[in-house]
Amino acid sequence: MSRCLPSERDQARACAENLAALEIVEAADVLPPSKGVRDRWSVDVLVSTAAGGVPPTIADIVARHELTIELVQRQGRHRNAVFVV
Repeated sequence: MSRCLPSERDQARACAENLAALEIVEAADVLPPSKGVRDRWSVDVLVSTAAGGVPPTIADIVARHELTIELVQRQGRHRNAVFVV
């Protein structure tokens, strides 16, 4: 059963907006529970590999919005990170 709570949606959107403002973030997309394999709101982030992984600035924003790191993987010249509410 998927969780589609408005408060969690807003939480994910706020986090994505803050992450997208960072120069090292190429993209930050909010995905609803019905998309993909996750049953929770998630933020899919593409980070420049120049950042060397998931830097503290990203981890701080994610923690401030109370999301959890679910996945970090290399994707060509970038790293793909997924955070869930």
